[in-house]
Amino acid sequence: MRRIVFVGLISLFLVLVTNCGSPEKSLFSRYFEAVKFNDKTTMSTMAYEPIALEFTKWRLVSLTQEEKRSLPLNDLYKKQDELKVKRDDVINQLADLKDKLDEAKAKLEKARGGAKKKAQEEVDNAEKAYQEGRAQYEQVQKEWNTLKGEIDKERALFNLSVGIEWPEGVELEGDMAVKEASLEITTPKDVRNYKAILRKYNVKSPETGQILPSRWIIEKFVLQ
Repeated sequence: MRRIVFVGLISLFLVLVTNCGSPEKSLFSRYFEAVKFNDKTTMSTMAYEPIALEFTKWRLVSLTQEEKRSLPLNDLYKKQDELKVKRDDVINQLADLKDKLDEAKAKLEKARGGAKKKAQEEVDNAEKAYQEGRAQYEQVQKEWNTLKGEIDKERALFNLSVGIEWPEGVELEGDMAVKEASLEITTPKDVRNYKAILRKYNVKSPETGQILPSRWIIEKFVLQ
């Protein structure tokens, strides 16, 4: 019985030692050291959305198992290609509608007598069609800007983890590892619980086919 308990204690000790020496624990140690000195430059090299707060101590409560996910940039680039086709079509349609509106206005200026009423109706219809086309363009442009923002964020996260500027639009081969860490941070006023989202990119080099060196980074902190 004592042997079983002894073996169990050794196993628990090894787990604790492994956790304390983990890359994730080291990441948080360096991060909070930077927070302590309000070193925002160093903080930004480890976290995409860094937080700065006054604290007396912090503790890594738990860490989830690593979860493998597909690379977001590949999906986002695919969406961008599809949206670009739609956006170009809408831009061309809007240009045609503007030409028709200009033609209708020019026709109205030349119209005389009873022809003026019909010419005005053509202008009104052309104006309505143009405004509808413009609204469609503004919606597509809004989607484009949102998607561009998502791509910029993913590229920044990738660059933080891998440390290189990947050519824009070029597909990546590999996967992304994700973990969630529960943190307990003691401030002079209270104790706060945060969830930190961690990422690490495992991407093959297009030249060698080998996995590029990368590191765990903090995507964001979420106050619980």
